Amino acid sequence: MGDYIADFVAHSCKLVVEVDGESHEFAARIRHDEVRDEWFASRGYRVLRFTNNDVMKNLEGVVLAILQVAEPGAPLSLALPRKRGGNGEIGVSDGAKEA
Repeated sequence: MGDYIADFVAHSCKLVVEVDGESHEFAARIRHDEVRDEWFASRGYRVLRFTNNDVMKNLEGVVLAILQVAEPGAPLSLALPRKRGGNGEIGVSDGAKEA
């Protein structure tokens, strides 16, 4: 979008979701993210930021936070997508981050 790459974007609800690693903890990177977020906001997009740790250790909480912003008033109980196992059964991912 513009000069920026968003991790995830939902144009229908004007939402950008960013998943930040350790490199986002440095002052220069924080300022770059602020400028970037301001650019998105100037075009009507809301930006949600989560750390890699949030996603890996509290995926359900992350999904619920995104749902609340993307669809205000939507029910907060939802089934998370599951990764299919080799035998065709639906199984829980072993926690490996998928890109």
